[in-house]
Amino acid sequence: MSQFTYSIRKNYNQYSSSHYSNQSFYVSELEKLDRLTNKYQPKKVTENERYKKLCHEGKCSLFEISSSTYRYYYINREAPNDILNDLIDYAMEVTHYTLDTEDQLQSPPKRSEPALIQIEFIHKNDPSILMGNGQLLAWTVARGHYAKKYACHGRLHTKLNYEFIKTVGQHKNHIGNSRCEATRKYYEQLRRESEQNQTNPHNVLTQTNIGVPDEVLLCLPSNHNLKRNIRRWRQEHTTEPTPTNIDFPVVPAKYHYTTRNTSFFQKDTGPGSNRFLLFFTDEQQTILENATEFFIDGTFKVVPEIFFQLFAIHASYRDHVIPVAFLLLPSKKEELYQKMVDEIIQLIPAWQPHRIMMDFEKATQNVFERTFPAVELSGCYFHFCQNVLRFLQTHGFKQTYETDVAFADNVHKILALAFIEPTMVIDGFELLCSKLDDDYQQILDYIEDNYIGRIRGRTRRQPSYPIEFWNMVARVKLDTHRTNNHVEGWHRKLNCAFQCCHPTLWTFLDKLIREENNVHVDIINAMTGRQPPAGKHEQFNRRLRQLVENPHQNIYDQITCIGRLLSL
Repeated sequence: MSQFTYSIRKNYNQYSSSHYSNQSFYVSELEKLDRLTNKYQPKKVTENERYKKLCHEGKCSLFEISSSTYRYYYINREAPNDILNDLIDYAMEVTHYTLDTEDQLQSPPKRSEPALIQIEFIHKNDPSILMGNGQLLAWTVARGHYAKKYACHGRLHTKLNYEFIKTVGQHKNHIGNSRCEATRKYYEQLRRESEQNQTNPHNVLTQTNIGVPDEVLLCLPSNHNLKRNIRRWRQEHTTEPTPTNIDFPVVPAKYHYTTRNTSFFQKDTGPGSNRFLLFFTDEQQTILENATEFFIDGTFKVVPEIFFQLFAIHASYRDHVIPVAFLLLPSKKEELYQKMVDEIIQLIPAWQPHRIMMDFEKATQNVFERTFPAVELSGCYFHFCQNVLRFLQTHGFKQTYETDVAFADNVHKILALAFIEPTMVIDGFELLCSKLDDDYQQILDYIEDNYIGRIRGRTRRQPSYPIEFWNMVARVKLDTHRTNNHVEGWHRKLNCAFQCCHPTLWTFLDKLIREENNVHVDIINAMTGRQPPAGKHEQFNRRLRQLVENPHQNIYDQITCIGRLLSL
């Protein structure tokens, strides 16, 4: 048993803001009460002397009040710590209920009735609330014009599960105030927008004000005060200190679960330069264990500054491409990727991918080749084109490509090497070298160094990316994915959902948890047989497959015809 001191708002607009301006008060240090006490001030300044001693003993803290228009009173009561915390937690979560007729005092309050009520989880004149086991709540009509007019003293006591206990006092049969109810709903909407929308307070206020009746707008305080409320709500919504480096202690428990209260956060490798966070749900784990084809890629724009990338693993599942694991990584080092794969295997021993499509990052390629010797690795054709495009841009060919049709057509012939049989790629490349003039020599050298292999004696050396890695013939014949565009599309959706670059870690995790719910919907749709929307390149795919399965006898004709279908 210990004594706690805290304040509860009694009424407002009793004193001018200057009455308590620039004065300091001592309040409770309780962690669970910080959200309440730091907003309030005591009724009398003289009461602070006896709390000043508690402050020196570490039981209270000093805070400064400015521009307050409220009057409060202190309540001192002895109660077990866990009981008090339970009551406060519940009161903070359930703050807006309604009470209308006297009959409703015999049953738990309900939402959205005409007369607004509030929780007074400890009542000044009713010590029974913290007597016995302490699991009681007191309900009273909210402070407002209609409550003052009818001087209602009715009280309803319930347990934490709303179970009726007793009524206290007489509840006058008065009606509610429609403006108060509409104003309450406005504040609830504003609070939701402030917590879900990461734009500045002005934009949040603008969005919330759309469609609000003039009668309600007239009841609201100034925009300055509303914006201040938005900033305060955001601070309350993120109670944990925002990490400024990767050595933060732990991920709070609230970020361990999905919106459906299922497990999501799976692994934190702990403070250190190679620390990473791993997220997946049970249903995603099931897909990881059973799928054979995977797509991996990273995104950087929406990642908190203390990390480097969000690495996503997607799986082909019943004709859908589903995200199945998310990892916050601090770098792109090969040893970090190896540690990442080892941790996933430790958590999911049954994970045995047969095919993996990735970008042209050598570190990830080395790790997956070493970990899964039998896996078939494939480079993304989109990233292959991006590599060629970057070379054109950095070596002064961009304008020529955009203005010279013949030059662009010859570049497309080089890209067409990805769609002829792997055993014929070198012959096709040498044929292009013999037919293209010196204007293309730099481009051909780039392709030879990285994707074909330079001639060394009577053989060619191993290129940076083997022909089998970037060749698409097998995938065209099997009518499977040639790009990571599904992953790139998911990254674009994620960027749109965040509406900002490099948010704080807690904001990022909150958004990721919300996005996981969309993934859950996609999984349910795939499980129940819903087919993904038809691709917009069906005709192109049919023509390309027809050329690959029924090629021209002449290699150069085959390269030319495929090149005419392609573009960067």
